[in-house]
Amino acid sequence: MAVVWLIILVPVVLFIFLFNDMVLKRTRVDYNLAVVLGALEQRVVTAQELAENIAETMPDESAALTELAGSYSRQAALTVKVELDKKLSEHLNTIRLQLEKEPDNAKLVKAIKEADSAMVKAEAAYNESARLINAALDQPCGRLLGRVMHQQPRVIIERS
Repeated sequence: MAVVWLIILVPVVLFIFLFNDMVLKRTRVDYNLAVVLGALEQRVVTAQELAENIAETMPDESAALTELAGSYSRQAALTVKVELDKKLSEHLNTIRLQLEKEPDNAKLVKAIKEADSAMVKAEAAYNESARLINAALDQPCGRLLGRVMHQQPRVIIERS
């Protein structure tokens, strides 16, 4: 009789451990996604503030930043936001190089660098957690748990 209970108990305990592991991975990837979206939002805010500050000295770059910041949408898909951020990064780097020539702009340059640094860290953490949950969903037990938990593989953010 004890053997029957052991045969029943081992798979149940194993399922509980696998389920909890999947929940932990899902929670981690969702948290890291929120951090990435927050960093994207901060970059847009930085771009808007920068556009206002450079409107007189660099009107073309200011207009481009304003247009990119205006096209940012909270409802857009992550891939759309990443593409927007790539374009935003190009403009911010161009502006940063021009601003570094004058010591009066140290505060603006620092804001750009901080936004860049936060974005890189957030993307690295998200990509790591997304790879972990994607690897778990590729396993046979993970596919079953993924269906039960309505989990899909996560997008990896790639920068060129």
